[in-house]
Amino acid sequence: MTPPETRYAKSGEVRIAYQVVGSGPLDLVYVPGFVSNIELFWETPELAYFLERLAAFSRLILFDKRGTGLSDRDVGIATLEERMDDVRAVMDASRSDRAALFGVSEGGAMSVLFAATYPQRAQALVLYGSYARATHLLSEDKFNKEMDLIDRLWGTGEYTLGRYFPSGMSKEAARIAFARRERQSASPAAVMAIRRMNREIDARHVLPAIRVPTLVMHRVGDSAISVELGREIATNIPGARYVELPGADHIPFYERDITDRMVDEVEEFLTGSRSEPDVDRVLATVMFTDIVDSTKQAADGALCSTSTTTRCGSSLPVSRAGNQELGGRVSGDLRRPGPRGALRRRDLGCGAAARHRGAQRPPYWRNRTEARRCRRDCRAHRGTRGSGSRGRGNGRVEHGPRSRSGLGPALPGSRDPCAKGTARGGAPL
Repeated sequence: MTPPETRYAKSGEVRIAYQVVGSGPLDLVYVPGFVSNIELFWETPELAYFLERLAAFSRLILFDKRGTGLSDRDVGIATLEERMDDVRAVMDASRSDRAALFGVSEGGAMSVLFAATYPQRAQALVLYGSYARATHLLSEDKFNKEMDLIDRLWGTGEYTLGRYFPSGMSKEAARIAFARRERQSASPAAVMAIRRMNREIDARHVLPAIRVPTLVMHRVGDSAISVELGREIATNIPGARYVELPGADHIPFYERDITDRMVDEVEEFLTGSRSEPDVDRVLATVMFTDIVDSTKQAADGALCSTSTTTRCGSSLPVSRAGNQELGGRVSGDLRRPGPRGALRRRDLGCGAAARHRGAQRPPYWRNRTEARRCRRDCRAHRGTRGSGSRGRGNGRVEHGPRSRSGLGPALPGSRDPCAKGTARGGAPL
């Protein structure tokens, strides 16, 4: 899809970049975690897929928090309350009176505070990989090591991969992509300032005051935010629904099954139903035909026009079965999406077209009923040539798919199952 236009909302003296995508009946504000760049969202296919699915049932509002992405960068150290008010400014600018909030990681604490402060504007609350208190940043020793890692690694992609997406550490393409995302989301100094802000977050006292429907999702082996912090939120928000997801990567978007599971849970929670995602892969059935020694026979004049022969043998049944013909001149493919795309034997004209002007007869079939159908279709296909017309010649046709009987191509001297009054072995019908 075409990336949405980026606009700016004013929160005090700070400009906040935001986008609106989708036209669903429900407003959904996506509150990102840590750092972000909303225009880079759409350059990452996995994340774009996630956002497109959310926008399919909502009017999705995206924004970069102050100090990150396309929003004003040089804003100093802000309190959680100031950052939470950026959500209100974005909702005002996008003309959203009431919305559901989807808070991710650090964005979860902002969403919780907003829902408690402006309950009349919060329709529902969805949290993923979130925490109310940043216990992972409290230890002085761990915090200093964190600052050192940011100072040394920020801009290379290794900091984000190691902390939030460890399964991608060995992938060079992932490292390059995350390196660019780091550089375009925040500078090293800004990231360290954000870490200091996050260290002060404590929204535990707000949790019991939440009175809107709440969905909490967390991965059981989350590499960045302990699952115990997600369970704590769900336990302390009255009536919250808790969904535990498998896996360890804090960033879930590179696992399509997890992405779909998350969106399904969110959609059902907010709308009461789930919709099926668009499928970009189909099961196709392919039939391939090849006329043996066609070049030699064409030179000898023994083979009819290749376009006539191929189309006599395929076009009619293909059209009748709703398939698509991909073939060339002498050989061709027939493909139709879905398991019902299989061509039945009687859909192939029972060899009548292949026998047209000299091709030898197709293999026998065991079932007498099929032979009757074969004879009927042969009469219909011969048209003005008459139901009793039988061409003879030296050509041989091999059918790609075998019959249910498992027999291969016809053997020389075999009887034609389409011939009236005979079945396998010449037995009368």
